[in-house]
Amino acid sequence: MNKYFLKGITFAFLSSLFGSYLFIFSKKVLFTITPETFCVYYYLFSSLFFTIYFLGKGEIRNSIKSGFKNFKIFLLIGVIEFLSVISLFSAVKLTDPTVVSFFNNTQTLFIILLGCFFLKEKFNKIEIVGGVITFSGVLMMSYNEGKTTLIATLLTLLSAILFAITATITKKFSEKINPTHFAYFRSLLILLFSLILVLMNGNISIENQAVKYILLGAFFGPFLNILFYFKSLKFLEASKTSLIRASLPLFVLLNSIIILSMRPSFKEILGGLIIIIGLLILVLGHEKEVKSEIS
Repeated sequence: MNKYFLKGITFAFLSSLFGSYLFIFSKKVLFTITPETFCVYYYLFSSLFFTIYFLGKGEIRNSIKSGFKNFKIFLLIGVIEFLSVISLFSAVKLTDPTVVSFFNNTQTLFIILLGCFFLKEKFNKIEIVGGVITFSGVLMMSYNEGKTTLIATLLTLLSAILFAITATITKKFSEKINPTHFAYFRSLLILLFSLILVLMNGNISIENQAVKYILLGAFFGPFLNILFYFKSLKFLEASKTSLIRASLPLFVLLNSIIILSMRPSFKEILGGLIIIIGLLILVLGHEKEVKSEIS
């Protein structure tokens, strides 16, 4: 298997795994605080994790230089991502986090469309079949009639569209800008905008018990999840990274069983199996394309 492709899918799968904890831990906290207050603490911890990460690698000076050099791009992503996460956590506050995670996977479709139009990304026939099967599994797991509100659905769709835009921008500049710098300044700017919003019209105080869940959520969500997601964009096309990350509802479901003691329905199990089959076909399709290019 092509080593760059292997790295890309590994990072994408890790992003899905760690991203699944975002929905579970955030729901535990959003019962008691507003989404913007949650984001202040959430991205404060995330920014601290990134700072420690860069200090440990001896790259903190380079990341700061990158921040000044690419300020306009980072600022654009920060604004879009701030609106995206506020919409997402508002939806989580309103309804079941597993349902939100399923609908949030519509970002896969938006990223594919943006990737094809703006990044000229292409799929071979086998990869198209794998992508269609994967997305069919996502739709099957996503359909929960009567379990979500119209407002929560619209907020999740808005979040997915905005995230797709930032994924496309990140991929476009991934050859010139270190993807981890995107993740770092994304976190810092979301923290800044959230703090401004809270100071204008919110309450910044939270219960001590909530700090534990926010700390765990920040480590798995905006730190590891986004770190590995942006790393995957270095090696994979944005559309294919997004399709692999469509496995996220599967991990949300598994974690819901383990942590929240939820029992999956037959439809959810079947949808999960379809996602796995689709992803396998996608990988096999890519392998066939690579071998044909070599020969």
